[in-house]
Amino acid sequence: MSERIGQLEDEELLYNDVPASVEEMAESLDDAKIRVWGLLSLARLVKLGEKLAVLPGCEVLAELGATVDTILKSFQEPPTEEEFNGLKDLCDALYDLSDSPEFWGTGNAIDVPGGEPFQVFDLNGMLSILEMNAYLNGQLELICALMQEEEPPSPETDMIAVTLLPDYYVRTGADNLAEVPQIKAELERISGDYDFLCSNLTWELIQQRVETYKKLDILERV
Repeated sequence: MSERIGQLEDEELLYNDVPASVEEMAESLDDAKIRVWGLLSLARLVKLGEKLAVLPGCEVLAELGATVDTILKSFQEPPTEEEFNGLKDLCDALYDLSDSPEFWGTGNAIDVPGGEPFQVFDLNGMLSILEMNAYLNGQLELICALMQEEEPPSPETDMIAVTLLPDYYVRTGADNLAEVPQIKAELERISGDYDFLCSNLTWELIQQRVETYKKLDILERV
């Protein structure tokens, strides 16, 4: 099934079928692996978040790297009160950002070497900000459920495809999204992460992959 992600041919399929394919693939994974799959995607937004954080009103995006570390740790041991509150604060701040003038304005942008400037609004591709918010909220619910010895809620898969950022490429004139090199590279990473999660995993291997992704610029020319 992982091959299906790399065989999309037009924008409609990219917007509609990638999330559906991810959801179908996730049926073969347990809940913990689905959550880790989402974390790997969140890790690939760290570098972009650091760049956007220099823009007015977007400072909170600089916290994605530390947040990824906290979430990874929380899979292995309960977070401290400070770490839990940090996750909650970022979760709330991301929701606020999605409704702020800085997010919806057209002038808040960063330079992209070899490409058009990236506007904060371009994060609306696949509803990126809100899906990050939902992913963090899901992790908070998981932590609370485990602490209270309750059944945790089932994880969602929507976070996994947000790194495609299709709205940016549509806005900047891409004729065929599935042929954009950066999107093709992300499709390969998504399916590669699935294969990785189906292999013999250790927390050390997951940590290594997360650290690699945190340094990755997903807007960089491939």
